[in-house]
Amino acid sequence: MASTLGEPQAQVDQFDLVYNTECPHQGPPGQVTPQQAWDATPVADPPRPLHSPPRLLHPSPPPAHCCRRTPDA
Repeated sequence: MASTLGEPQAQVDQFDLVYNTECPHQGPPGQVTPQQAWDATPVADPPRPLHSPPRLLHPSPPPAHCCRRTPDA
């Protein structure tokens, strides 16, 4: 039994290192380690929205017919 949390964490960290850098991966494209497969993967672009609304640099005023002031009655 571990006397501190650091002991099992060190064991997990060591396992991760060996698994990712020394043990060959079983899947295609052959016998490469998970780290080698990760390093060979191209870096993806960050996600972007599918459609961006157009930005108005200088918004035009509303049409005159929609914002008329009514005379005070």
